[in-house]
Amino acid sequence: MDRELTFHPETERTRDLLYSEYSSCDRSVHLLIQESPSVPYDLLLKVYRETVSAYLSSEEIRPPEDFIENLLARFDELAKESGLPMENWRTIGIHLVLRTVNALYLVTSREWEVGLRVGDGFSPIAESCEPERLRFGRGDVQRELFPSRLGDFLSVLRIDPGRVSDRDLVLGCPEDDKRAVLDGLSNPIWLDPETGADTRASRRSMVSGFVSRRILVLRFGGPARDSVRSPETRERPRIRLPRVDLRRGLVVVGAVVVVALLIGVLWRNERNGDGRIRSERGSPSRETVANRSDGATRADRAPSRAEQPLEVRLSEVWRRSYPDQVTSSPVIVGESVVFGCRDGGVYALDRVSGAPLWRFAASSGVGASPAVHGDRIIVADYNGYAYAVGAADGKEVWREKLPTKVVSSPAVSGDRVLFCGVDGYAYCLSAADGKLLWKRSTKGRIRGSPVSGGAGFFVPSYDGYLYALSAGSGEVVWRVALGGPVSATPAAREGCVVVGGSDGGVRCLDAATGTAKWNYATGDAVKSSLAISGDKALFGSNDGCVYCMNVADGTTAWKYQTGGIVLARPAVRDGVVYAGSYDGRLYALDAVNGRPLAVFEAGGEIFSSPAVDEERVYFGTNRGDVVSLAHHRGESS
Repeated sequence: MDRELTFHPETERTRDLLYSEYSSCDRSVHLLIQESPSVPYDLLLKVYRETVSAYLSSEEIRPPEDFIENLLARFDELAKESGLPMENWRTIGIHLVLRTVNALYLVTSREWEVGLRVGDGFSPIAESCEPERLRFGRGDVQRELFPSRLGDFLSVLRIDPGRVSDRDLVLGCPEDDKRAVLDGLSNPIWLDPETGADTRASRRSMVSGFVSRRILVLRFGGPARDSVRSPETRERPRIRLPRVDLRRGLVVVGAVVVVALLIGVLWRNERNGDGRIRSERGSPSRETVANRSDGATRADRAPSRAEQPLEVRLSEVWRRSYPDQVTSSPVIVGESVVFGCRDGGVYALDRVSGAPLWRFAASSGVGASPAVHGDRIIVADYNGYAYAVGAADGKEVWREKLPTKVVSSPAVSGDRVLFCGVDGYAYCLSAADGKLLWKRSTKGRIRGSPVSGGAGFFVPSYDGYLYALSAGSGEVVWRVALGGPVSATPAAREGCVVVGGSDGGVRCLDAATGTAKWNYATGDAVKSSLAISGDKALFGSNDGCVYCMNVADGTTAWKYQTGGIVLARPAVRDGVVYAGSYDGRLYALDAVNGRPLAVFEAGGEIFSSPAVDEERVYFGTNRGDVVSLAHHRGESS
């Protein structure tokens, strides 16, 4: 072990969820838990203590993979015992590194915030180390959409130690803090946590006003280098509660003053003439982040409405129930509503009455949304079959077997349709007969859906990039790194494409070149499909908010706080935004200022994006229902 460095903000409280244990020259464990306001500290402390205790009691008994599998099972028990909603647990940062002679194991809830320092930048762990992903029976590609256990949020990677030797492994570093960490590694302020002295001890702490939360940096040498410290001279650290040390405190205060002066200089130099902070390409800026409200709308910059405010009432017209979840978003085709179900069916219902018109039997579950091409419905199932069926009768026109599972929706451009698989490939088929025209590989699985725009397709990938592909040849026109796995479905219009990232950032890119036009930072990962309506971009976030942005400059028109994560794409009709949330409600919001107009209790979490016509709203629920609501509009007197 060459060094262990901790970055933490000036405002950090005197409590510690960071632990390191060196059991021998060839084995060590490093644990960092980052707090979240959604999970009480005493619960996080319990997770912390359970992890350390499990390691100390099993290090001589279980091999590493057995230890990790049992630890994940214990995590699941703790989350279940807590009674907290699962979406609360997804907000915490857990980073565990277990090093042995032959491998380095990484357990992380935020893989996109783990990377290696490469020169003057960071390389995502998946790209720089080519890790082996361990599943432990958790191979369901939909588990992160419909999590039932804490372990569903965690990635487990097995890495060749040679890939990280003598390089800085950075854990828990969000996009906004990367520059501060790089600067700190180049010009560090070293403090021994025990004595406060400026030393070169193996464990060091850095106080920094630049970082938003605790960040851990590790550097591993070879076994021989670690063995310099003999077992006799190595004292086993104990689990201890943080304590106040006056001597250390004085040194920390001095460091804070120095850092504060540096902040002032950088702050002054970074400001534009109008007082706003510049943001770098590919990095979400905090300049446009609206202040979080306590469940209320934000309309600070919204234009005033000249006419009387809208009034909307939502009333249920019909509801149909199915054996499995309806995560597919309905599409309106003539007088019918068409959607897929995870029971393996594609259904068409009468828009007015909800009466069944036809059912097409796929080979397995259909979780994604269908696309419409002329008089055909195009859809894919989890077994990787792509289908075209008649919109009027549901009869099969063609089918094509793809060599992968498909969990995303197809995109149509002209006479071509693009399907994306969890194997990381985009497959372009002829819309006429389903024949494969070309395929293009990314370096990560594809869960978000592609969209068409201009003469090509925009494809999000878990390798951290958004790709622009030529519809004709499949050539990569450009690709842009977005700071972590991209699972959100982008939205495109003339000249631009807007996409969300797992780091909570939303970017607007030039559709022709991929150049960033603006960046915006939400409070959590953005996995919602995005929508563009007029001059506004709308999307949801795992922070529970529905956002409305001005496409021209990335400023916030408004945001509204729901009671759960928002994964569904908002829909806009006649001045009203309809948005579903995992709190089981469909919200009708004023498109101008985000004012809540009506709320409907759906009875189940909503992943399905609503479809809206002149009289109705249609959507599915994770409970297996498809619901039709009448929306009654009027002007208040």
